[in-house]
Amino acid sequence: MHLWARWRADLRRPETPTPEEDRNYSLGIPVAIVALAQATRPGSLVEVLLLAPAVIAYWLRAFRVRFPAELFAAVVIGSVAVAVTWDGNLEGSFFLIATMVLYSAWSLGSWTRAIVIMVVATVAEAWIADVLIPEQGITWEPWAMANLFTFVLGRTLRHQQALIEQLEATRRELAEHAVAEERRRIARELHDLAGHTLAAVLLHVTGARHVLRRDVDEAERALRDAEAVGRAGLDQVRSTVAALRADERGTDPALPG
Repeated sequence: MHLWARWRADLRRPETPTPEEDRNYSLGIPVAIVALAQATRPGSLVEVLLLAPAVIAYWLRAFRVRFPAELFAAVVIGSVAVAVTWDGNLEGSFFLIATMVLYSAWSLGSWTRAIVIMVVATVAEAWIADVLIPEQGITWEPWAMANLFTFVLGRTLRHQQALIEQLEATRRELAEHAVAEERRRIARELHDLAGHTLAAVLLHVTGARHVLRRDVDEAERALRDAEAVGRAGLDQVRSTVAALRADERGTDPALPG
């Protein structure tokens, strides 16, 4: 029962959308593969056009997260199968399948779905080579190894990406903790500074009140001292509050000095 729950949880793992900076690769790679296939084992214009659905599937996958990986794999495999079996040409288009396996292994959170896509892709290539067009002498084993390699590479890249995201999350958490600790320290300083300033001002004001009727000059001096202490304390409070302000990214500027 525990294994069943883990398997169902694996199937529910989300897919990773294509980052904007990688979309140009998703647009250019399938076109380059079709051009390479045409250059190495050329086919007719019809055979090349039969690969168009695979190219379009790459583009849809790059821009639409909800384009399922299984549908993506089916379109690519089906398009390549029809094009290659048409007249036995464009064997190099099998690279479209290997690249699809790489992309699916990287983008899928589910191990089960990624493995199924890789296995189906390999079986399809063996079926094309040994059953549909055996007379063309296409060897499917190297393509199977290519699928296995791209699958392992894709899962490795996904694992590295997960580690990078964890490290980034930890870095942000540490930065937020440091900011919070700095704010607490400044708050303590504000509390101590305000308390000391108010106590000194009250002391001078109280002294001025006591001597006001007996010695006006002494009372005036006490009030001037209270004013000086108050202004100095106000300047220090302003400086500390300025250090507490955050910029647009939510981090504190360096404290004065």
